[in-house]
Amino acid sequence: MKKIALITALGGLAVMGFAQSSPIVVNSGYNFDGIANGSEANYASNLAAVQATTTGPLDGIYVFFEQGFLTDNPSYGLPVGGAFTSAGDGTNFQFGNYAANNVLLLNAAGTGLDNSGSLSFAGASYTSLSFLVDGFNGDQPGSFELDFSDGSNTIGNFTATDNFGNADNALSGFGRVSYQDAGEQVGNGEPTMFQINYTLSSQDAAKTLTSILFTNNETANDAGQNIAIWAISGQPQAVPAPSALLGFGVCGLALLARRRRA
Repeated sequence: MKKIALITALGGLAVMGFAQSSPIVVNSGYNFDGIANGSEANYASNLAAVQATTTGPLDGIYVFFEQGFLTDNPSYGLPVGGAFTSAGDGTNFQFGNYAANNVLLLNAAGTGLDNSGSLSFAGASYTSLSFLVDGFNGDQPGSFELDFSDGSNTIGNFTATDNFGNADNALSGFGRVSYQDAGEQVGNGEPTMFQINYTLSSQDAAKTLTSILFTNNETANDAGQNIAIWAISGQPQAVPAPSALLGFGVCGLALLARRRRA
């Protein structure tokens, strides 16, 4: 019995695998295209390129753009393919499709326009979440509601830091371009996207998360005081690691064999 218990205990060490934070693929909820894509060279003018590949300005004036979009500054822009690692803590993020709606843009509550929206995804259990966000025309107050498959929810608050003029966080210095006249702003270390981390309670971490409702709680009536939710990532619950389990099992058998020869 002692020999069997030894093998079981060694094997059991592998059952608790260490999960890494990874992008959560958004199936629905992005309501705005705020990232110009492709190349200006494919259009009659720079302004035509900006307006043809985005819905409108994120803050009343500017949009962001994909690397390679600016013909005279091709090295600036958001990463090609949309994947990047946060400069803050190494979290991996993935932008939505640059050629489609790629951001959840929330208006200030005081404007009478939509100030909330949900991002939905395949259900899974997470121990922590990271949101990639921006505030426009000032730091904007926001909230989120985690919605689980059992019908329960959990509410939290956050501040969407203004994308311009603040310390670097997750991603910065990629530039912006005017939706009004195609004027470029590059080379000044701006703008910035910010990462917000949230740790789920043990009770919530055991549930299946299926969507997150985000809300802009700014009560002013300035149409430019928006919040952008660009991407979400999460650290899933630890999962079994079969290869590691096999390795520990072999070690257990070897120890057992040695005890038999002794």
